[in-house]
Amino acid sequence: MHIFFLDLFTDIDAISPIIYKLNKNKNNQVVVCSTNYIQNNKNNDLIKQLEKEGVKYFNFPIKKFSLILFQTLLKILSLLPQIILKKLRFLFKFFYRNFAFFNREEIINFLKKNNAKTVSIDSSNPPVKLKIISEACSHLKIDLIFVPSGAEIINVKIFNTSKDLELCTYYLSQNKLEKFKIPERIMKSKIRFLGSPRYCDEWLSHLKKIYKKKFNKRNNKINLGLFVTPLGQNFSKHNSAIKDLTKDKMLNLKIRNKPRDYMLEKCCAYLKDELNTPEIINWADIIITVQSSVIIEAIKKNKIVFFLEYLIPNSYGKWLRQFKCVQIIKSKNELLKKIEEVKNNKYSFKLKNKKSYLKLVVGNDYKYNKVLDRYAKFYNNIC
Repeated sequence: MHIFFLDLFTDIDAISPIIYKLNKNKNNQVVVCSTNYIQNNKNNDLIKQLEKEGVKYFNFPIKKFSLILFQTLLKILSLLPQIILKKLRFLFKFFYRNFAFFNREEIINFLKKNNAKTVSIDSSNPPVKLKIISEACSHLKIDLIFVPSGAEIINVKIFNTSKDLELCTYYLSQNKLEKFKIPERIMKSKIRFLGSPRYCDEWLSHLKKIYKKKFNKRNNKINLGLFVTPLGQNFSKHNSAIKDLTKDKMLNLKIRNKPRDYMLEKCCAYLKDELNTPEIINWADIIITVQSSVIIEAIKKNKIVFFLEYLIPNSYGKWLRQFKCVQIIKSKNELLKKIEEVKNNKYSFKLKNKKSYLKLVVGNDYKYNKVLDRYAKFYNNIC
């Protein structure tokens, strides 16, 4: 049995392709456990689809007194207006980072009961959860696999260190741009470069079957898909550039909020979006973003991408310019100018090195060497 512990929406989005692929093999049994005690992941569209395909799903931990008390508190808090709840974000952040509501013995019993062969979890989960699950796996001598939720394609100055990987048996890196500062022996024993499951061809084709919404161009307006970050971060929906674009009657704007939040669902802006990530990319003529991973899907679908580098913190470094797969935007004025060029059919951008770039950030994805096939082979070989 392959057990996957998932928490936030980003975990589900990134790891669902692996679950889908393993589940296609009738010899594999797959269980998804949600450790999210604030939100109900059973409502997630991808979880619903995986259940239809035969994947077993559990909310974990099972009901117990401390959890029942906390969830009763959540029900009471949910009656408050959003404006008050948002002021309590610090409190939700504290609980999310510091409480698991399960212990090592409960994980051990669950893994035994389900005859677990492997355990996988998103590496961005709170350390308190990672540590408990790691200790349980170590006790049972079960491989613990870390899967990152992001594609890690911005030229960040942050490295994965030995400390980041000390709790896992394997770390499944999605691309060769991810940075490590660890001894060679650990690299060889723990790191596997298998490619990006979220942005491989097989999964994108499967998403078309899940999200069947089609879009017809009904007017001459330009469709702008805006991927925004939460209020207070670098590109929120209140950004001055968005306010200016909203006034332009020749533009259609649709916003996709960053789908990573630990608040009550009532306060999660992304759950209220008209379109999800694949849908908004399909709809848009232009993608405007400071988020990196969505760029991969946009490039694969031949969309114009305006990457707002002027809003990126210095610690993130600079976009990898040698690939020239996206239009680097250095200022708000440049953004508005480029959009005017598109409106007047004067915009030109020669997308270069697309194949080499996608090979680097998605991995080899050919008929006889597919990304998801490599993941399936990896899991089957370590069982």
